[in-house]
Amino acid sequence: MIFSLKKCIIISVIDLKTVPVIVSSEISDPIRENLEKRDFKPLYSCKVYELDNNVSFHPDLQIKRLNGKYLVADNCFDYYNEFFGILDVKTPLINAGLPVVSPYPSDCLLNVETFGNNLVIGAKSPRISAYETYKHVAVKQGYVGCSVLKLCEKAAVTEDVGIARALSEIGVDVLLLERGPVFLPGASYGFIGGAGFVFNKNAYFFGNIEYHPQFDVIAAFLSKHRIKYFSLSSEKLTDYGKAVPLF
Repeated sequence: MIFSLKKCIIISVIDLKTVPVIVSSEISDPIRENLEKRDFKPLYSCKVYELDNNVSFHPDLQIKRLNGKYLVADNCFDYYNEFFGILDVKTPLINAGLPVVSPYPSDCLLNVETFGNNLVIGAKSPRISAYETYKHVAVKQGYVGCSVLKLCEKAAVTEDVGIARALSEIGVDVLLLERGPVFLPGASYGFIGGAGFVFNKNAYFFGNIEYHPQFDVIAAFLSKHRIKYFSLSSEKLTDYGKAVPLF
């Protein structure tokens, strides 16, 4: 069960210079306003009632760009199919064939990350046909997409030791952070990967990245990989689920 399209998003004419980006409807007004100032058009994800309430709007549990297509959980497909039709998105939309539901690990269906031909996926996470063309790198952490801020094919930031080790073994330069500073309502902590997104060599954070206790290390790592950063509000860094740009 999901919210209807009309209740979740307001579609207006999108300027050709703007990039539509799927975000949680729970983002704050300052984040939305700053996304618009950065030439993004925020579009809201649906609420999935089969997911725990604190992650029910998280885009990175619902939709994933993979191999030039967008994969969507079965119980979100009708919403995004209408969504893509209204926006006239040319990139194919594929039904993953399984719903995304709580509890773990069925909520991790699309919470994966790719680096080249490697698909980093939780050892207990569901497998779908779209994953078959990749070399699987299985890790203990099921919430891979949430746990990884992918900067490029050769660099990433994470708080998870197991993911960091696995990425290093496939040649990815990894910055391992301490777990805890990212806020997620209803949970002990959130993840850096769910607290923003990277697009066109720019990292956008939901909150002020400079409040992170390891900001200096993060800033140096981003600079090393020629990634600029932008804080989208003055609030505490918050895990709303990784945003999904449509391009």
